[in-house]
Amino acid sequence: MKEDVCDWLRRELKNGPVEVNKIRFEAKAAGYTRGELREAKRICGVTVDNNWSREHPFTDQWLWSLPEGET
Repeated sequence: MKEDVCDWLRRELKNGPVEVNKIRFEAKAAGYTRGELREAKRICGVTVDNNWSREHPFTDQWLWSLPEGET
């Protein structure tokens, strides 16, 4: 039986921000749909950030992380 997607997502993000494409790839491998992942992101209060910088303008990535205090 599949683990609850929110529990899975919290475990994936417990050590800090993770690039969104990696999360999506791992979620698919675990058997979760993008819709399930999107809903878990909302329920778990996942924050989204972009690590773009002027020094490296072409290497930006979207990162997901847990809210402060949940890591």
